[in-house]
This record gives sequence, structure tokens and C-alpha cells, in this order.
Amino acid sequence: MYLDYNVKEGIITNTYTDVHWNDINAKAKEEYNKAINNQVCDNIYVFLDLNNGKNTGENIIQTAPYYDEDGNVGKIQGQNPFGPRK
Repeated sequence: MYLDYNVKEGIITNTYTDVHWNDINAKAKEEYNKAINNQVCDNIYVFLDLNNGKNTGENIIQTAPYYDEDGNVGKIQGQNPFGPRK
């Protein structure tokens, strides 16, 4: 499941339960490009891994864009702008 958090409004504006990852990643990459260029994001996309019951606590929630442990915008790994990942 993906959530679309509207930064200006301070609310979740959309939820996606049946969306292809290419589509949501394209939207997330737009926001990543803003963050990496020190611009304010319009949206933060949140990934919730609802099927990860056996690995509870491991990357169940990821955001795009995301920040690493040093406070820098996290790197896109492959085509996936969500993170962090182990």
C-alpha cells in the first residue's frame, strides 16, 4: 500500500492499493529530484509493506524521498526511490 502525504495541506490525500510500482516510483522520483536540489516537496510518498508479517520491523514503512542516517537525501537504488533498505 502507498500513501500520498500532501506537504502543504498536512494530510494524506490518496491511498493506492492497486498501483504498479513503476507508476508510483515515477511520482516519487519527481519529489526526490526536488529534495536533492534543496526544494520543498509537494508530496511525500509512503510505502507500507502489509505483507511482511514474518519480518516484522524490517522496512515495513519506507518513504520517498527519504534521508539517510547522515541527514542527506537517500540515494535511489535501481528504479526504487523508497528507503531506507538494508
